[in-house]
Amino acid sequence: MRAVCPFRARVDAHFAARNSVGDEVELRHHLLEGCASCGQRYTRQAMLAHLLPGSRSAQDRLAVALGLARRSPRRRLAAGLLCVAALAAVALVLHRHADVSTSRAAGAGPRRPELLVFRVPPDGKRERVLDRVTASDDLAFTYRNGSGRQYLLIFGVDEHRHVFWFSPARTEARHEPAAPVVAKNSELHEIEGAAGHRYDGARLDVHALFTDRRWAVPEVEALVAAIPAGEELRFPGGEQVVRRLAITR
Repeated sequence: MRAVCPFRARVDAHFAARNSVGDEVELRHHLLEGCASCGQRYTRQAMLAHLLPGSRSAQDRLAVALGLARRSPRRRLAAGLLCVAALAAVALVLHRHADVSTSRAAGAGPRRPELLVFRVPPDGKRERVLDRVTASDDLAFTYRNGSGRQYLLIFGVDEHRHVFWFSPARTEARHEPAAPVVAKNSELHEIEGAAGHRYDGARLDVHALFTDRRWAVPEVEALVAAIPAGEELRFPGGEQVVRRLAITR
């Protein structure tokens, strides 16, 4: 029988607003280390929290952990300052953890994931994209899987939270492929073919999600829909490269 991760209870306690500050810091460390089962559980519960009316926000859950919920009006300013200080402390711990992880990765030799974007005009000649494309361009991609992840998804999200798929290419509403396997070495690999869409926005954020979890297309679209526009898209247990492009007509 497969063992249950001991941090599973911490994930549940986070969304029930029962964790202490120390529990929250340790949980964030655990998620950053890439536990697939906890990452999936956290993502599912985060989506439900966004969709269900009356659910606590992430700030509210942390406030409960700090004992700052339901304070009297006279103490709100002090409580707010304490909350800011506590958030800064958590951010500092996570930042130091990220620095250590990056240093270890640098010492071990692997490169970070990369994504190169190319526009393919009607003449078929690839041109490197830096910060803008035209609405009629097909896009093609080259990637480097520097950290040796198993799967790769490439998709675009506009300012209206519309999702446009490039790899895998989703051509039918009923077609729901999962993330394809990618090469695990640190060489540059070209993805065959190019894809274009009917963009109705002025901006397109192209996401390359390198992961060891086999995300299905509907899961990604549900997570994008659950996170309010303007907030950063995060996928537990994976690494992202994001290219922000302006769309001209």
